[in-house]
Amino acid sequence: MDFTFSEEQEAVRGLAADVFAARSRPERITEVESSAERIDRELWCELAGTGLLGIALPEDLGGGGTGLAELYVLLEEQGRHVAPVPVWPHVLGALAISEFGTRQQREALVPSAADGSLILTIGLEEFGPYVAGEPSTTAIEVDGAWQVHGAKAAVPAAHVAERVLVSAVTDTGPALFLVDPDAVGVTAQQAESTTREICANLTFDAAPAEPVGPADGTAVRWLLERVELALAAAQLGVGEGAVRQAVTYLNGRTQFGRPLATFQAVTHQLADCYIDLEAMRV
Repeated sequence: MDFTFSEEQEAVRGLAADVFAARSRPERITEVESSAERIDRELWCELAGTGLLGIALPEDLGGGGTGLAELYVLLEEQGRHVAPVPVWPHVLGALAISEFGTRQQREALVPSAADGSLILTIGLEEFGPYVAGEPSTTAIEVDGAWQVHGAKAAVPAAHVAERVLVSAVTDTGPALFLVDPDAVGVTAQQAESTTREICANLTFDAAPAEPVGPADGTAVRWLLERVELALAAAQLGVGEGAVRQAVTYLNGRTQFGRPLATFQAVTHQLADCYIDLEAMRV
């Protein structure tokens, strides 16, 4: 099987690498991490302006019309530079709406997601033990309108998102629902993830919601599969960035009159890291 990237994918990688390298220098990341939002709005606008933010979204809705591979290339580069922007929940939320949403939902939300003027996020995690794809959060239809009850844990970028795409179980199966985080019936408790990003624990008490796609588990499974791959791509980039930093440090640090990079025990460990990363990529 040929895992070589196409010319288009390499072009996306090159553009993304340039943008992140210029905008996500260590001093800039430190500055953003000390801000109230901990999101780099300037970088967000740059990603939107270059078309990278909407690269995987449909062309007829303002996106680039490419595939998931291009999105994962973008996420890998973001991970390599640990850039503080909520790309994966935003784009995957927009993709789910593109795939399963009504015409009104698609036209109202996806173009604004592509140009970055509206931020979306995803709420799939729950408290305590649970099975992915089988949420304990529930949704019921009352007088023709849907309401969500339950809670979602560690929702990324919920403090800046205009809509949250959450999973909930109905009488016929799991489904996706759009919820306004500022709506009556939604309570947000701000938290901090292990990566020092701001997230929120959301509680829903008859929160108004719009269904996105069928209530038979199809849309939830579709989204979960893509979220897992997106996170893997970002984590691969983080690993590659860490190895690069280690190589730079070892080449510049001298011990016992020799660069640390000349010590076999150290280079063997880095070689193992490189092999593991390449295995992750495959």
